[in-house]
Amino acid sequence: MKYLLATIAIIQCLHGKSQGYWEAKNYETVTVNNFRGYTAFKYPIDTGKIDYALLNACLFYVVNEQRVKNSLPVIPRHIALETAAFFHSKEMAQRSFYDHLNNKDLSRETDDKRGKLAGMKNPTIAECIYEQPYEDDLTYLALCEGFIAGWMTSKGHHDIIVSRDNISFGAGVFFKANSYFCFRGTLDFQWFEAIQYDPKSAIDKLPY
Repeated sequence: MKYLLATIAIIQCLHGKSQGYWEAKNYETVTVNNFRGYTAFKYPIDTGKIDYALLNACLFYVVNEQRVKNSLPVIPRHIALETAAFFHSKEMAQRSFYDHLNNKDLSRETDDKRGKLAGMKNPTIAECIYEQPYEDDLTYLALCEGFIAGWMTSKGHHDIIVSRDNISFGAGVFFKANSYFCFRGTLDFQWFEAIQYDPKSAIDKLPY
């Protein structure tokens, strides 16, 4: 019986039905210099069971890779910013809009409001958004490369990504079927001052 349970657990892990391919502790060992060697980033996206932790981590590294290429330091991830970014992408996808302002829910109208819902006491957020279609055999890494290519060719987004005012940031993507631009992505950067974070006050929490 113990052998059977262990075998089931291994199968679930291999098929991404357990904790998925990414855990927060992986940020301690995967870096901007070695993330392209992380096998799971090269897996095709199964839209029926997207590993959002993996997808958002991949986008985190791809963004920082661009900063390194521009002789700038890596920006650390902050869970509150990742939460704010993820929930804005989810709102854009599920409510079918594409804008920095969320007029569908005024409690989430601005990036500062979304930061407070994620537990930030002092949000000073600069935000980038982008949308992309699905393609057959699209990998996590390829999707993230599409996002960063779009942002880096837009002057306003480019300037935010390579700004020296960035203190920390988070990336969030969400998928909606039956929509041409089915992937919506958001980057949220904290500018000027370190985040004052109170997780107990957070209303929005990452689902992974």
